[in-house]
Amino acid sequence: MAISSRALGCAALFAVSATAVAQEWTSLGPGGGSISSLLVDPALPGRVYATGYGVSVSADAGRTWAAASTGLDATARTAIRGLVADPDQPGRLYLVDYDGRMMRSDNHAQSWTATGFRFGTGAEPFGLVRFAMADVPGTTGTLLVAASNGYLYKTADGGSTFSVLSYLTSADRPAEVLMFDPADARIVLAGIGYGATGPFEGATLLRSADAGLHWNTVAGVPAIGSASDIGFVPGGPALALVNGHLHVSSDRGQNWTATDVAGTRLAIAPDSPYEAIAMHATGCERSANFLSGSQSCAAGLPADATYARFTDLVIASDGVGAYRALATGSVVGVRAMTSATATWSASNTGLSNRRVRGLALVPGSAGRMFAGRWPKDAAEDTPLFSTNDSGLHWRADLAGRADYVRSVAIDPTTAAAPASLHVFAAGLGTRTAPLQPYGIGIFRSLDGGANWSVLDQGLPPPGAAESFNQARTLKLDPRSCAAPPAVGACRQGPLNTVFVLGGGLGWRVIRSTQRGDNWVSGDNGLPRDLDTGITREAIFPIDIEFDAGNGDILLSTISVLDSGVGAPATLDSGVFRSVDGGVHWQHRSHGLPLMNGSTQTTRDVYAIAAHPRRSGVFWASTVQPGQAARIYKTLDGGANWFASGPVLDACDVRDLQVDMSAPDVILAAGIGVGFASACVYRSEDGGDNWTPVVGNAPVAEIYDVRWDEHGQSRLILTTEKGVWQLNAPSDKIFVERFGD
Repeated sequence: MAISSRALGCAALFAVSATAVAQEWTSLGPGGGSISSLLVDPALPGRVYATGYGVSVSADAGRTWAAASTGLDATARTAIRGLVADPDQPGRLYLVDYDGRMMRSDNHAQSWTATGFRFGTGAEPFGLVRFAMADVPGTTGTLLVAASNGYLYKTADGGSTFSVLSYLTSADRPAEVLMFDPADARIVLAGIGYGATGPFEGATLLRSADAGLHWNTVAGVPAIGSASDIGFVPGGPALALVNGHLHVSSDRGQNWTATDVAGTRLAIAPDSPYEAIAMHATGCERSANFLSGSQSCAAGLPADATYARFTDLVIASDGVGAYRALATGSVVGVRAMTSATATWSASNTGLSNRRVRGLALVPGSAGRMFAGRWPKDAAEDTPLFSTNDSGLHWRADLAGRADYVRSVAIDPTTAAAPASLHVFAAGLGTRTAPLQPYGIGIFRSLDGGANWSVLDQGLPPPGAAESFNQARTLKLDPRSCAAPPAVGACRQGPLNTVFVLGGGLGWRVIRSTQRGDNWVSGDNGLPRDLDTGITREAIFPIDIEFDAGNGDILLSTISVLDSGVGAPATLDSGVFRSVDGGVHWQHRSHGLPLMNGSTQTTRDVYAIAAHPRRSGVFWASTVQPGQAARIYKTLDGGANWFASGPVLDACDVRDLQVDMSAPDVILAAGIGVGFASACVYRSEDGGDNWTPVVGNAPVAEIYDVRWDEHGQSRLILTTEKGVWQLNAPSDKIFVERFGD
């Protein structure tokens, strides 16, 4: 058997048994993304928790971060709705996840378990979206939860059961924050969101003197608006941000005095002197007594507040008499400012909450890769990232030119000269003006990503009756060089044929034989949208692969059905084949599972992969009832398909990859179903059997998986929490070649 260059390069390092390499996940960035809240551990004031897509923890006042989401698989997909600590029981934390489950940790977030209570079920009111939570001082296992339905709930058994304590406000005016007076557990303040209805009409700040059972309005704050944050200075006044300005109370929250200090977030230093910080998107003031004056701490904040926002602010202890203030943002992740420097800068090492998809590793260049950003959290977010050092540093590309990028491809025949590497990126362009159509989002760089050009020649203009938009997948035909070999991919290029798949009418598949310099429609043979006035159907291309032997092309699709009468789907879908380079397509889905009640619409096929040397051999992933996946295989170019291995439970496969040097080894990676974490399966016998590569992944969704050519067991993956590296056991085929 021939030995690949990849195998030779790794043989000495991995000549061990398959079980000797531990499974290990490492976040590679890019840092930042959407972080919803921060919390300083009251027992360990240098330890900080961040919530976004799951929970991350820092043991060094926010300088470095690590995932802390074990047991929170379901919450990894979206921001957590609440987080609070119990100062009277060190190590105990509570949060409410996206599904309304009350979760608890008793070990400083090393692991999480469900308490058994879930908001929004049974007799509890529905419509719960946001939660404000506060631990009751001087107790263990007792806390209050103000839900967005207007009710205030209480638990005295660590979150196992809750009862309604009071009706705080109306459902359209959720409480933004709850804060107990640390010196008097009977006093609690509630900051109310914007609105003009409810039991206290337009009240912005409410006060309870009996631990939340009854509530009263306070004096000195605006009657209409909202309160965004509250704090108590130890031995000093209470502070509240109402309608974007700081208010101060010297009588534990009964009467308030407005100041000129602006802010939407507030934090108080944990050590004396108890300096407080009030900040908003572009401003920051700090003081030990705001009534006597303040100092600016805005250095390093963005100058333009058009899109920037901060969602939380905390101050962590950073040694004797020193602190680090940490602020969350929609894109920056976490910014930090020390008490000594008063200048803000990004602090995201190990913290990534950017959803990225579209992964391309540069052949022959260890650590060099490109990753797309999809979707973006704010207008200033970066649509494309690249790194030359395995994620230690990331470069931002296409800012202001693309709304997002979700597919990246590299011409491997140009990889020998990094300065002339051909890189393609596809997604969605930007708008030229509000309410105008988005521009074409297909780009090419001929110099390794230093410069980019838009590839829109030949495409209908945005907004035309027939158009192409929202590119999903871009791939290069690996045999489209001037002189392709008899079998397999070109080694000398460049590659000339590019396919892009996306939405649109009449232009869902576009093709260029001039490296993107001119495009033509490749929709010939694909079913057109069907609209009867009652039922609407459409087919969308998702993935495309190329036969290594005869040049045939297979295209996978998903179907969308909107039927007001429950009629079954009728359009041909699943897999299509082209024998003329993508000019025409024929339906080739015999044997693939069908939609319920349909005779020709197959279940969605999200990924397809081709054997690198054997003509006619392909694998395709299908979504089964209950959102499990099953892999199907064809030996005759798609004319007939058969199930390849068992159903992959709790896994929605979104990517299939074949080991180019050992084609019987296949990876299937995707999205965890229900409360499951993301899934990675491997077959070592051409798809007959599949084995989970890893369990309890720190992510819930995997979009792309690639082998790193510089390490047999190292996988690179794009997820809803950035790019990750997974060290998994070597496959048996590799071990049998070079093992003991």
